[in-house]
Amino acid sequence: MKTLLLMRHSKSSWDNPADTDIERPLNPRGKQQALLMGKHLVQEKLEPDIIVCSNAKRARKTAERVIKSMQWDGPLEINPDLYFSSVFSYIDVLNQQLDKHQRVLLIGHNPIIEDFLSTFTGGWREVKTSAIAQLTFDLDCWADLTNHTKAKLKNFWIPAMLVE
Repeated sequence: MKTLLLMRHSKSSWDNPADTDIERPLNPRGKQQALLMGKHLVQEKLEPDIIVCSNAKRARKTAERVIKSMQWDGPLEINPDLYFSSVFSYIDVLNQQLDKHQRVLLIGHNPIIEDFLSTFTGGWREVKTSAIAQLTFDLDCWADLTNHTKAKLKNFWIPAMLVE
């Protein structure tokens, strides 16, 4: 059984018109939400074995804040294949994960995350910034994941659900 924690990057800033899409940083709300979501993963005992995130600044900064709030020291992989990509790119990234990684946290972008959820669960769901979907796959090897594999959506969290 493999678990995927699929997270959309936190809220980004549009304050600087000179920033390209890939350079956009997190805004203050996004910074707080990333910390909240990392803390929630710890509370749920869902710390990942590895975190894989897009190379976009907002995704990398989301990962850094999640890591900080979890006080986590596992491996972080920055993967440009998660930026301006497709469901198939996300599958390829997961296919490359080591089988010892039972739980992967993947931090990426919409609309791909919504498409990914639809592909694997058969239902559409809006994925707001900082949302995390917990999916389980009846697989022993990440390499066996295809677009025909079915997943179970075990949990879905958005920051508004968790505000203390």
